[in-house]
Amino acid sequence: MQQNEILKEKVSELLDKNEDLSQVTSELSKYYYHMKKASEKSKDLIKFLQAPDSAIEEKIQYYAKHTPTENNSPEHKDFF
Repeated sequence: MQQNEILKEKVSELLDKNEDLSQVTSELSKYYYHMKKASEKSKDLIKFLQAPDSAIEEKIQYYAKHTPTENNSPEHKDFF
């Protein structure tokens, strides 16, 4: 009789531990899913940033040519 009680206690302890491990596994699965999605988005962003964009290069060239170099002192500012 005492042996059955001990077995029941152990089974109940193991079931509790199994439930805890199931919850941990569930949380880890959620984190894995979000990390995987973030990785995919990072890869997409890297692909996007590696491809040269001629429109952006034209704007940079325009502003590089039309940026005043000698009026950089604070007295020549048109704002603030």
